[in-house]
Amino acid sequence: MNASQEPSRATRRRALVASLCAALGFFSCDGGSDTSPAPAPPNLSEPGANVLLLVVDTLRADVLTPYGGGADTSPTLSRMADAGVVFEQCRASSPWTLPSMGSILTGLYPRAHGAGLVGIERCVNRRPEGKYGAAAPIPEEGTKANRLADDVATIASTFANAGYDTYLRSTNPYYSYGLSDDFERAERGSATAEKVVDWGLAELRKRDASRPYFMTLHFIDVHTTKLSAKGMQQDMALFEREGRPPLGAELRNWALYTDEREEFEPLLDDRFRMYQACARYVDRQIGRLLKSIERMDTGPLYVVFTSDHGEEFRDHWDVDIASGHTDPRRNWEKVLGIGHGQNLHQALTHVPLVVTGPNLPAGLRVSETVGLVDILPTLADLTGVELLAQTDGRSLVPVLAGAPSERPAYISESLAYGREKTAFYTSDGYVLIQPRSGAERPQLFDLARDPTETTDLYSAETDRARSMLDALKRWESRLASRQGERSVDDAETLELLQDLGYAGDE
Repeated sequence: MNASQEPSRATRRRALVASLCAALGFFSCDGGSDTSPAPAPPNLSEPGANVLLLVVDTLRADVLTPYGGGADTSPTLSRMADAGVVFEQCRASSPWTLPSMGSILTGLYPRAHGAGLVGIERCVNRRPEGKYGAAAPIPEEGTKANRLADDVATIASTFANAGYDTYLRSTNPYYSYGLSDDFERAERGSATAEKVVDWGLAELRKRDASRPYFMTLHFIDVHTTKLSAKGMQQDMALFEREGRPPLGAELRNWALYTDEREEFEPLLDDRFRMYQACARYVDRQIGRLLKSIERMDTGPLYVVFTSDHGEEFRDHWDVDIASGHTDPRRNWEKVLGIGHGQNLHQALTHVPLVVTGPNLPAGLRVSETVGLVDILPTLADLTGVELLAQTDGRSLVPVLAGAPSERPAYISESLAYGREKTAFYTSDGYVLIQPRSGAERPQLFDLARDPTETTDLYSAETDRARSMLDALKRWESRLASRQGERSVDDAETLELLQDLGYAGDE
């Protein structure tokens, strides 16, 4: 299912970045440097600029055109990539919405902002008598999600404190868990991308033009295809395949519990093409949004396009079975390998991050690993806004400016389903997936040579695995930790979560 990279993409990227650095007089972009002091990088910030944060729920990077996906999937994002900066290796902090959005909005890892689940065994909002079978008992702490901790500063409070008007249109019910609290103007509830864009444009037309704005729009369409099927016929037509049934809304109901490949592979292919069509639909609506804002001329604007996590289509089924990984939705006996929240592989943690705005170098592709925790400090740096608290992330402005910078490690964590584990990404392109339970074995992958994580190197490279585990322990010892308050789920929120596949009996 993974789209392959174009053979010349890396070569073109190196040439582009090298020429940019040479023109600006910076250090060698391939990691080397000369002996003379590097000149001061240019100032890329635009104090007081407006900010538009676009989050497409459940969107993995590799389906998108700038990340090697098909040309039909994301023409709007391709135009953004040409006009701004593509971060090729952005890591989601978690493989499901609540903890990952908590990281986007606070710059903290899930363990520090408190939103999500606690405990080793987890099965969010699931009842033991669910359709997947009589799941083994799970401690209550591993089934009820916690709210964002009250004492953390958010991206909304940070920009409001700097005099910005803050807007949010959310479509995922997990925003009810403290994610939307600090926005001055917020609307929650299920809506198509078309409706979300309409809301955003209406708010911008009636805003006080004397104040800058920070607006977050969250799109749910890729997560649940039945929501937008009526409005995306033209998008589905691009991904029809001869000999297969027409794409349609019923593909949202993808109960693929069979282990027979000849049965599930055609169904997965149908669902994947519907997934691509949904991505194209959201991309088209975002194109309408950006064109309308350009006509409004609301002033200098930074636009950030990203996702909270990706989606798996049994990409890593075999390697997870070999490592002893299991899923509570299959009675802790097998791997489901479908959807999100159940593992920390690239399909779920490699997300897009594209940024456009004043002073940013057009067409720049950054190969350095970054994370969703970097969005808040980066936007604060670009707009001259003071952070209200320390973050786990870093500003990426020095990276954009070509200045030498320390390349830190990143983590992904906080599962929704299964036994908790941590993915530890190092600057040399390796990832160690370390379980917190002895029932599962660690995994080690070389993402530079094996981006689809088909070959587990844990047994073959034991010294590297041991060194990375030691580094992870040292690194974790410096991270803050807090637990958010237990949420009391109201009936309406639970019903919305059930529609998304997060709750109750499917």
